[in-house]
Order: sequence, then C-alpha cells, then structure tokens
Amino acid sequence: MKKHYAPALDGLRAICIIFTILYHTPGCPSFINGTIGVDIFFALSGWLITWLLLEEQSRSTGGLNLKAFYIRRVFRIMPIYYATIILYVVAALVLSKVTGDAGQKLDNLRVAIVYLLTFNREYAPSGAGTFMSHAWTLGIEEKFYLIWPAILYVFARSAFMTFAVSAALIVATVVFLGSYDLVLRGYLGLGFGAALAFWLHRNHTVRKIFEGHPIASLAALALVVPYSLSIWFPSTIVWNIAISAISSVMIASVWLRPNQPVAKALSFQPLPWLGNLTFSMYMLHVLCMNFVLVLFAKLHVSEMGFAFFICLYGMSVLVSWVANIAVERPMIGVGKRLALRSASAGKASAGKDVAAISPSVTS
Repeated sequence: MKKHYAPALDGLRAICIIFTILYHTPGCPSFINGTIGVDIFFALSGWLITWLLLEEQSRSTGGLNLKAFYIRRVFRIMPIYYATIILYVVAALVLSKVTGDAGQKLDNLRVAIVYLLTFNREYAPSGAGTFMSHAWTLGIEEKFYLIWPAILYVFARSAFMTFAVSAALIVATVVFLGSYDLVLRGYLGLGFGAALAFWLHRNHTVRKIFEGHPIASLAALALVVPYSLSIWFPSTIVWNIAISAISSVMIASVWLRPNQPVAKALSFQPLPWLGNLTFSMYMLHVLCMNFVLVLFAKLHVSEMGFAFFICLYGMSVLVSWVANIAVERPMIGVGKRLALRSASAGKASAGKDVAAISPSVTS
C-alpha cells in the first residue's frame, strides 16, 4: 500500500521548530521545554525513513536500492549543512573582529570544526564551546541514515536479526564513544519510530487498528504527562525518551489515518508550508539569534522573551525561505535526478543479467 505526502507531518515539524527556537530564546518561560522538539524529530525521521524503505522494498523486485537512497540523502542534507557551516565560520570571524574577542571564538571554532565537518558534533569536547552545538542531532541522524538502511537491506527477512544488530550497535556506540545522554536520546528516538514502522508494515492486524481509530488524539493527550514531568524534573532524559516513544505512535497514526482531527489540525496552512522550511530553520536559527541580539543591543532594547522570539522566528523564517529556494530545492532536485538515473541503470543491468542466464535456465 503506497502512501503519499502527509502534510500533517510537515505541520508537526513546524510546531517542533517553534519549541526549539523558544528554547534558545533569552528569557524563555520556565513552562517551555524546547528540548522536546528534537525528540519528536528523531521519532519522525525513524518512522519516515523506515516506512518508505520498506515500501520500496515491497514494491521493487530488486529490493532496496541503497545507492539511490544514499544519493538522495547526500543532496538533501549536505549542501545546506555545509553552507550553514560556512556562514557560521564567516560570522564567527566577523564577530570576533567587531567585538575584539577573537581568541575565545576562534579557539571554539578550531576545536569544533573537525567534528562539524565529519558529522560528529555530539562528540566534540568542551573546548568547542557552543559553536553550532545544535548540530549534534545531525551527527546522530546521519549515522542512522548510513547504517539503518544497510541493516534493513541485509537482514530484511529476519526481524530478530534486524533489531538485534541495531541494539548491539547502539550499545557499542554508547559504551565506546560516550556522550551518553545525547546519543541515547537520539538513537532511542529514531529507534522508536523505526521499530513501529517495521512492526506496522509487517503486522496488518495492528495496522488496521491504527487505520481505523483516531489514535493520534490519545497520543497527543498522553504527551502531556511526560512533558509536564520534564518541567518539574528537568534533570533526567527519561521524559525526553518517553516523548519520543509516544510521539512515534502519534506519527504512525497520523500517517495511516490522515482524516482524523489531529492530522487535519496539523495540515492547516501555513503549518505544512513552514514545516518545509524546518531543516533550514533548525540549521540557521542560532545564527539569526546572534544577529537579533546585536540588533536589540544597537537599538538599546533590553526586553527579551516574547518580543525577542517574534523577531527571531520571523527572521528565521525569512532566511530559511531564501535558503530553501537557493540551496535546498535545487540540490534536492539534483539528488532525485541522480537517484532516478541510478535506479534506472540498476534495472537495465538486472534486465541484461536475466537475459543472459535465461537460455541456460530454460534449456
């Protein structure tokens, strides 16, 4: 059963990025836990990547085309990611000259840059400071995009081996590479979405329950509990992990039953349109925040909080819209064309192989 574009999931992205930007806003209210935005993003990525890969696997006689998948991912993630790094480096150099605080900023840049360029920001030492610290999520997701499809490809017929290998890799990563909280939050969040997609894709009985009932409404209500606990007891990641688990259920329900109230609310414009800008907004909003801080200082505006958030969010939307048009869309288009060419070449090669062996098979 092929599923098409789900605008509700873009709407969910738009809400998540609001929480993330609020979290980075000076004077953010204590009742806002903006960290939950990335936990929902993880679950969403795990669900979408897994479901779409399984759909491709079930439709194609040749199974998964890993080369085409990796091409699409490279052109989806890397152009805007590396363009953002360049912008941050330039901004850091300019700001260090303007403020005269060159030493600290350039030291942070020198420590962070290798980790950023290799998608390993989650493992950067304290000497990197806060330089593009929010890119830790990209490091985790890129490793997921690299390893998980290959695991599905190799162990597609065995659910036990698929998840045994995945669990072993997660444990090994946490034990040997460290960054316990970040890595555990990331891979468990991705894992919840991936595991649910895997289960529902194979278990038609449970899938029919999701298709027949508005489960997303119950999941949305259930999210209130771990969110509230995360405000009262903020020093543990248990609530973030619980939010990933529950949100994966909501995501699955929205995908499989798009006519339910929660899905319709999330599909209401301009949420889906804003959701399409989410990746650029996530990458660029801290840069925008620094600009707004300088602007407020120049204007001698000391009030932060809501006024600051409005300026920051508005600028983030504008800058991300430009980045989306100038970088994201063209590069995504290139990736799709190259992936399609790769898929076509693979089919042609498979056709030649079949033609070559068919006489001996029939003789």
